[in-house]
Amino acid sequence: MLYASVYILASRRNGTLYSGVSRNLEARIWQHTFK
Repeated sequence: MLYASVYILASRRNGTLYSGVSRNLEARIWQHTFK
């Protein structure tokens, strides 16, 4: 069975909120932080 996570991330720089769904939450947070 595949699971997905719903996430809301906030930018420290400008306060922008990003939301979405990911099957690999750790990788998605890394992308948000380092891209």
